[in-house]
Amino acid sequence: ACRRRAPPGPGRPSPLRGTGAPSFRYELVDGQLLVSPVQRADHQRAVMELIRRIDPYVERHAIGELLPSPSDLDLFDGQRLQPDLFVIPIRKGWRFSDWPDAGIPWLAVEIASPETARADRGIKRERYLAAGVPTYWVVDVDAARVEVSTSEAPAPEVEKQRLRGHPIESIAPLEIDLVAFYE
Repeated sequence: ACRRRAPPGPGRPSPLRGTGAPSFRYELVDGQLLVSPVQRADHQRAVMELIRRIDPYVERHAIGELLPSPSDLDLFDGQRLQPDLFVIPIRKGWRFSDWPDAGIPWLAVEIASPETARADRGIKRERYLAAGVPTYWVVDVDAARVEVSTSEAPAPEVEKQRLRGHPIESIAPLEIDLVAFYE
């Protein structure tokens, strides 16, 4: 699914390279500006595969809204983050109208790349958990694994077979078969 790709070919340079077109993502974390390049195609494939697996669960249980970046997620402590995917709970039957009103997501997901892995596994994990995000996943497409951190267990647990998320105890957990995800 997210790792199927053709072998590298000769390719052609992008017509936008060298034109000054914006090609970076900016995040402000603890007063530090994190700048990351445009994501690789396998990164975007992983995002789409996760949307296909998470969104039906979120919709079926009416527990929130799954959204991808770009975003301007405000964690209420001066932090502006752009997780690759996140689920914002619906509060009192209402969806938020703009980013300052979104609140704290119950799930934040980052797809690690060589350029972002250090921040994803370090400062961003710390900030998400400190802000009250109950579940944080770092998806490593190259290593075919997901690092799961929760507010109860902030040290990451590595999952390679099955990924579980349980936002509300009264409903069945979200389960993702990682073997199928990484095929």
